[in-house]
Amino acid sequence: MPPEPDDSVKPAADAPARLPQHPLPPPDFTPPIAEYKREMARLHGFQAYFWGVATFLEDHEEELVRCLQERSDDPLEPEDYDPEFHESLLNEWVLCRVVDNFEVYLTELLRFLLTYRPEMLSSSDEKVELTFVVGNMDRLTEALADRKVRELSYRSLASLSDYCQKNWAFPLLTGSYASDQAEEIVALRNLLVHARGVVNPYFLEQVGFSQYALGQRVEVSYELLTEAISNINQLVEDIDRRAAVKFWKPPLNG
Repeated sequence: MPPEPDDSVKPAADAPARLPQHPLPPPDFTPPIAEYKREMARLHGFQAYFWGVATFLEDHEEELVRCLQERSDDPLEPEDYDPEFHESLLNEWVLCRVVDNFEVYLTELLRFLLTYRPEMLSSSDEKVELTFVVGNMDRLTEALADRKVRELSYRSLASLSDYCQKNWAFPLLTGSYASDQAEEIVALRNLLVHARGVVNPYFLEQVGFSQYALGQRVEVSYELLTEAISNINQLVEDIDRRAAVKFWKPPLNG
């Protein structure tokens, strides 16, 4: 028989006290947002570099003109060495990269959540099929998550938001100003990439009311770019904060 417990045995005075076991609070963000912010910082650094160089070259215009002329087969026009003339193209490029970064963030967030919470994956015959191919539950979860993310990546932002709402009660777009503007920003990026920024009927159909007229070429001003970046950043922060709270689960030993 086991010995009777000895109530006279007390823990040493310097023994560490046992901390009460409370579930940890949900994190403030998910891992994918770190990569999003890192890329945004890289884009910001490039903008700063461009304008720093442009400012420096203002005092070295003759050298700049000579350098450009050596690399051009045609005579230079004044706008060829005017940084403000090239600003719109720079802004277009940055806007496209910002939207690319946003879409990659959404893809990485969905992949992270589906892997972290595999119960979000719907059951289907695909699981049985892939089990024989993969043969490992962790790899199976990753394979199913990748397949679902690829499937969802073809949806528009609004359609993806509707899917998340219907299946996980987690809409990406919440009706805020940033959410409303995000769809137009994505449509504008697509217009720049696929139509050289010339407004077409499809763009107007996507965004509804627009300040741009059919056939007009969109000029991406610094103000437009700044507002677009602000709206996308606000939307990412909102999505990530809600995702961290909704899908977080305490550790099993917590």
